[in-house]
Amino acid sequence: MKTVQLIETNGRREYAVVPIDLWERFADRAEDLEDKLLFDRARAADDGTRIPGDVRAAELSGNHPVKA
Repeated sequence: MKTVQLIETNGRREYAVVPIDLWERFADRAEDLEDKLLFDRARAADDGTRIPGDVRAAELSGNHPVKA
């Protein structure tokens, strides 16, 4: 594996150059964590209400929910 190259400015680390395979692993892991966070938020906000697809389609086409 290649090493990470650190670039300093005035004695402080400013940038890190990483091998592409390492970057892709980091990016994949970050995407997985973001997906999990979005799923957890959606699940926490779920109030349990369910509307059948046919009823929702009828509502969207202009029918009153009771008629749908």
